[in-house]
Amino acid sequence: MEISDKDFGFNDHYNCYQCAIEAAANIYGVDYQMIGLGTCNFMYIRDNDLIGNRIKPHFFRDTKAWKRYSKLVINELDFSCLDEDKFIRLLKEYKVILVYGDVFFCPWTKVYHQKHNFHAFLIVGYNESTDMFQVVDTYMGSNIISCPFWDIQSQISGLYYFDLRPEPFCDEEQYIDEIRRDAEFYFDKESDKHIADFVDDMLSKFSFELEINYSGSNTYMVPLISNLDMLLRNRKGYEILLEYYSRRFMLSNGDNSIELIKKSIKSISKIKLELLKSGIRKRYMADSEMAIKNELLAWEKAELELMNNLIEI
Repeated sequence: MEISDKDFGFNDHYNCYQCAIEAAANIYGVDYQMIGLGTCNFMYIRDNDLIGNRIKPHFFRDTKAWKRYSKLVINELDFSCLDEDKFIRLLKEYKVILVYGDVFFCPWTKVYHQKHNFHAFLIVGYNESTDMFQVVDTYMGSNIISCPFWDIQSQISGLYYFDLRPEPFCDEEQYIDEIRRDAEFYFDKESDKHIADFVDDMLSKFSFELEINYSGSNTYMVPLISNLDMLLRNRKGYEILLEYYSRRFMLSNGDNSIELIKKSIKSISKIKLELLKSGIRKRYMADSEMAIKNELLAWEKAELELMNNLIEI
């Protein structure tokens, strides 16, 4: 199996696990579209922390839901007493291996030796002449990385291989039910209230002038922009999911749902852009503050309309 960098693209819409599944599907030539489930929710808890820190964009309802809709099946491998020879044999047998580990020990990432967190990536090959393994991590970039065994061994907390089924286990109603469940979960977890609280605090408590003037060193702006960026990636992933549903099943209200998610994405993008632009200028501008406030309200409205729309699909 010949694999090169051009076979992969950087993916910043999904989590590392979903990126690994998508890359494996690409290697096997399998269409993988069932992604983004449970990523539409929004958490914001009013406490004494900073506004940006209170946003919790990642709140997954069911990280394993893709299994019901994918032609890929994952099976666990025994990695006890794992040495390099055994790992090479496993790789030759299964071609692609999914690795669970700690991002702290992944030298190709920006947070290497800085942050401990769950991470998933793929091992796709072994070069005998260099004694290096080939790593694919499309969540962190699109290049194939050469990595020695000891670097991989230090990260491993789970190994998995892939099987293929002829067809995914699903039908139209199951797909649509997942969309409805996402929308209901959104309201069950009070995402509508969390967004309303966030917008209200941004309009009444966030000091645009102060934060913009000191954006190079302040503690508000960095987590705020960072978490808006994570939220934006989630919404983009969900847009791809809705477009797939609409294209495959010609959903009622499908086009309207897509337009609403695009409005949500546009508003979040605008808020983030205005904050960044004002921070770069290092000066407060009333026009930027007004644009941000208008987009906050537009975003809240689009989100609520979207979820109400999805429940009616």
